[in-house]
Amino acid sequence: MASFREELHSYLSIPGALCVVAGGWLYLAGQLCNEEARRVSQAYVLDSLSDARKLETLLPMLVALRGRVDSPDPKQCELSDRKCVIHEVREEDIMLVKGPTGAPERKPFDTRHECSEREWFVADDSGCQVKVVRGREANPSELAAVLESQQEYNDRRDGRQSTLQTVGQIITGGRHEGHRKTEKFLPVGAVITVVGELARNSIDSSWLQRYLLRPPAPHGSPFFISNKSIAELHVALARRAGVYTRLAWWLGGVGSLLLVRKAAKHAYVRYKEHQARERVRKALARTARGSSSNAADPATSSTAAAAAGLDAAESGLGGRDSGMCVVCLSAPSEMVYVRCGHMCCCVACSQALGARRCPVCRAEGNVIKVFRT
Repeated sequence: MASFREELHSYLSIPGALCVVAGGWLYLAGQLCNEEARRVSQAYVLDSLSDARKLETLLPMLVALRGRVDSPDPKQCELSDRKCVIHEVREEDIMLVKGPTGAPERKPFDTRHECSEREWFVADDSGCQVKVVRGREANPSELAAVLESQQEYNDRRDGRQSTLQTVGQIITGGRHEGHRKTEKFLPVGAVITVVGELARNSIDSSWLQRYLLRPPAPHGSPFFISNKSIAELHVALARRAGVYTRLAWWLGGVGSLLLVRKAAKHAYVRYKEHQARERVRKALARTARGSSSNAADPATSSTAAAAAGLDAAESGLGGRDSGMCVVCLSAPSEMVYVRCGHMCCCVACSQALGARRCPVCRAEGNVIKVFRT
C-alpha cells in the first residue's frame, strides 16, 4: 500500500489536482447561475400588482414584481428610530488575546445573535398588496445587498464588566477591549424587486392581500429579493455565471497542465532508467560472451562472474556485502545515496543510470562520491 501511494504521488501533482477540483466546483456554480438567470428571464413581469388578478387561473406561477416594503406590525430597530420587517442583530465582545506568535490580537466572541421577520407585503400605487412569506430564505447574496447595516462600538477597557464578560476573560486568558453591536435590517418603505412563486393567499382572503409570494419548492424556481430591476438582476446573474465559468476553465487548464507535466516528467525519468538498465545489460552480455570464448584467461574471469550474477545485479542485492557495485559487480561501490544511506554503486554505473534513485531501495535523493582511505 505504501509503495502504491509513493508511486501515485510520483505521478500525481497535488496542486494540479486541487486546481482541477476547484475548477469543477466553479463550473457547477456557473451552471447554477446560468440556470437562475434563465429562470429569471422567464418570469412573468407584473407591471402593476393589480395585474395579478389576470393570472388567477394560472396560479401558482413564477412572477417578478417591484414595489415598496410595508408591514402592519413593523419591528423597531435598536440602533435607530427606523422600522423594519427583516431584522438581524449580532453582539460581540472584543477580547485582546495572545496569537500564535505571542503578539496580542483582537478576536470577537459572539454574545448574542438574533434573526426575526415580521409579517410584511409589497405594495404599489394601485393600492394592491402582495404578501411575502419566508423572505429570509431568498438568495443570500442579493438579500445581503438589500439589507441596510448599522454598527455601534463601545470601548469598555476602563469600564465595569459584567459577570459573563469576566468569565469569558478568564476562559480566553485575554483582556476585554470593547463591545460591538451590528444590526442589519430591511426597512419599511424600501423599493425592492421580488422574484418568486405567486399563489393565492388561503389564510387572508381580503382583496388587498389576496395573493402571496413564497419560495418555490426545493430545487424549483429561484427566489430573489433585490434592489435591482428585473433586467439588472438578469444581467448580474449572467455576468456572475460568466466569471465563474471563465475561472473554472482557467483553473482546469492550469491544473491539467500541472498534472500532465508531473506525469510526463516521471515517465521520462522511468524511461531514462530503463535505457540505462538496457545499456548495462547489453554490456554485461557482451562481456559474458567474450569471457566464454577465453575462459582460461584469468583477466576475464571477473567478467564471467559478473555475467553469472546479472540477475542479482538487476534485483539490487548482489555485491552489497562485498563492497562491490550491485549493477556491474566488477567495480567497488563509491557512490552513496544520501536519503537511504546505501553505498551500492560505482561512478560509471551511477552516471549510466542517470537518475537519483537508489538501485537497492528505489529511494530518490542526492548522490555523493565517497573516497576510500
